[in-house]
Amino acid sequence: MKKRITLAVLLITAAVFSQNNFNQYSIEGNYGFNYGRNPERSGFNHFDVGFRYMANEYWGAKADYGYDMFNSKDGLENNTTLNRVSVQAVYNIGRLVSLKSIAARTFNVLIHGGAGVTILKTEPGDTDKMGNIILGGTAQFFISPQFSLTGDVSGILNFKQNYSLTGVRAPEEFTGKMLTVSAGVTYYFGRNKSTSDWR
Repeated sequence: MKKRITLAVLLITAAVFSQNNFNQYSIEGNYGFNYGRNPERSGFNHFDVGFRYMANEYWGAKADYGYDMFNSKDGLENNTTLNRVSVQAVYNIGRLVSLKSIAARTFNVLIHGGAGVTILKTEPGDTDKMGNIILGGTAQFFISPQFSLTGDVSGILNFKQNYSLTGVRAPEEFTGKMLTVSAGVTYYFGRNKSTSDWR
């Protein structure tokens, strides 16, 4: 019985979403700057890619992967890499503040937030698995119905981190803090001529 109810809900949801006359799917890629604490490390060593689905003109969700490298500045300590995956909710705050009418459909803003898993690897081969929470904002610039340029700022908390960004094991677990500032491009795909962001 429960399986039938679940299936019915899924079918109804799909039917409702299928009535939208705008493209709901997009992929995005970004490259830019990262900054980490404990100890402080920074550089242009951030990359992320994501897949987004918008249920309507306001709300959606995305799954994304982020890669960050932190190099030792003095060459005396280890370099580290962080691989992050997360699932995030997305809200089109530009529609809330009527940016569509103000910016003539050339500028928009999304906010996003969610949680996931981060894996930190040191040069000697040690691995640190952590949970993460991410919150950020994305500025969008309209290029065409298929493309937009983006600028993103995101803050990330890594929970139960055991290794510092220099690859040194800490005396006890701590919460790592990171900031990424990146630019990139979003590609929208589907049969419709408009998208949820710019409709």
